Amino acid sequence: MRFAITIVLAILAVALFVRSYAHGVGDLPVEVGSFSVASGDTLYALPEKIGLDVAAWRWKMYIRFWHPNASLQVGEYDASVESSPLTVRTLLDTVLSRSISSDHSITILPWWNIYDIDAVFANAWLSHPWEIISLSSESLSVLRSEYSFLFADSLEGYLYPDTYRFDLDAGLLPALRRMLDRFDEKIVAPSALEPKMLYDTLRLASIVEREERTTMNKPIVAGILAKRLDEGMALGADATVCYAYRLTHDACTPRFIAEHITIASEYNTRNKLGLPPTPISNVTDETFFATFRPKASAYYYYLHDDAGIIRYARTLSEHNENKRLYLGR
Repeated sequence: MRFAITIVLAILAVALFVRSYAHGVGDLPVEVGSFSVASGDTLYALPEKIGLDVAAWRWKMYIRFWHPNASLQVGEYDASVESSPLTVRTLLDTVLSRSISSDHSITILPWWNIYDIDAVFANAWLSHPWEIISLSSESLSVLRSEYSFLFADSLEGYLYPDTYRFDLDAGLLPALRRMLDRFDEKIVAPSALEPKMLYDTLRLASIVEREERTTMNKPIVAGILAKRLDEGMALGADATVCYAYRLTHDACTPRFIAEHITIASEYNTRNKLGLPPTPISNVTDETFFATFRPKASAYYYYLHDDAGIIRYARTLSEHNENKRLYLGR
């Protein structure tokens, strides 16, 4: 019995010692001026980042029991402003709560329009709601003086889809420049098109971006739409309908399109000939160049069945038969 009690007491003593030893991490001195936290950095990698020599198990135990809610935010941090000697505890309690500059990762998806981008920027505090949509003439003039390919009174279509890191303190224009630089790199420079031809291609490419996601199908869809344009036929692309109502991609549902498909507007390509007045979304370089170099085919029509498979047709009667076979209409 006494042996069992001795074992239990020994275990408790070791546990108390380990706990006390781990707690001592908070008093360890930290000798670092400034440091940065990048995307993907974890709290458990912080000792190496700040040059702290501490056993990994001891650090993890300290974080788990005494700072369970601590977290790392992307940004630059300055620890040299502390008036008293800096310890781990101070670092976690105060320094990490005030980055001297912060950046934010934002992913701009293909097929998003300017209303999507404006909403994401506003949610990230990079801009005010509708600031991108109603960009001031002064700001637009500044950007036009820097980017000769800008042709229209809106940035719709020019804000290239990608993942960016934006400095939240820098304001809107530097972020827009980053996206325009990427558009220049990915589309303007390789195509070498003059601004008007670039814009016309962009308007058609934005429809292809919204209508077709599959790489191998994009040049065929672009060819069908280009042929319809050349022959004076209506494009009949349902994806254009929503843009007249200033909707985001997610708000442009099949139900909304069905309810508004017969309502005339400058963006309804069912009842209006030619291209919409502006692009209806951004585009990837893949989609742009599929539109710039479309694939000729015998088809004039296409639809997507319930599984998302594209079904082509050469005549309206074939197209109607596809509707019956694949959509039950």
